[in-house]
Amino acid sequence: MAIIISEEKCTGCAVCSSACVPLALLRSVDDGRLSIAIDYSKCNLCGDCERLCPENALRITERPVATPGVATLFACQMAKCDNCGRCFAPKPLIDKFKAILKDRGPRIVATLGLCPVCKDLAIDEGL
Repeated sequence: MAIIISEEKCTGCAVCSSACVPLALLRSVDDGRLSIAIDYSKCNLCGDCERLCPENALRITERPVATPGVATLFACQMAKCDNCGRCFAPKPLIDKFKAILKDRGPRIVATLGLCPVCKDLAIDEGL
């Protein structure tokens, strides 16, 4: 059995890795990229990751594991703050929020491009 993540559906929210009790799903950020990997030696195929994925992007398949050990399942760019340039969230997640909230006005969409620190400062300044 293998775990696969749909790159078209996954937003990089990492609910799967947060829900993984045996710590088989690993989330890491390096050089502005988010990666979600699996350590098959720790995975007990409980299915919690599949059930809890809000995007239905993760599936446990009958397919045999292509690469035993640790394998990257998903990778994406991190969004950079429009103000300070710091990486703060998976870009697909921010893009999805922007698409959902685009009709709420430019102020709401603008705040989605800010890291938490810059967002707090913008709110304090009355953005």
